[in-house]
Parts: sequence; C-alpha cells; structure tokens
Amino acid sequence: MSHRKNEITRREREVLRLAASGLTDKGISGKLGISTSTVSSHMRSILLRTGSVSRTQAAVRVFSR
Repeated sequence: MSHRKNEITRREREVLRLAASGLTDKGISGKLGISTSTVSSHMRSILLRTGSVSRTQAAVRVFSR
C-alpha cells in the first residue's frame, strides 16, 4: 500500500478517530488489540504527517477535509 508522505494510513485514521473520541492510548490499544507502544507510534506518525502539535489539531486537520 503506497501513501504519500502527508497522508495517514487507514489504521492511523482509526487510531486518531478513537483518540478524538476521548480514549487514552491504553483504551485505544485495548479496543484495537495492539500494544500501547504501537498506539504511540501511530500517534507520532499522525502528528508528523499532518504537521500537528496535538491530537486535537491532528483530528481537526484530518476530519475536516
């Protein structure tokens, strides 16, 4: 699967959606069946790809497109 540098993956979008709904990394990891370090890795990638400094800013940028 090829993604441009600034586009987030389907899984990253799912992680961001859950974060935007108020779940913690632990809550997201439990919901998706992945480790909290994987959630953190996805969030770092999301922030980098969207040029955001917070989860809230990333969510606004991704979901208001």
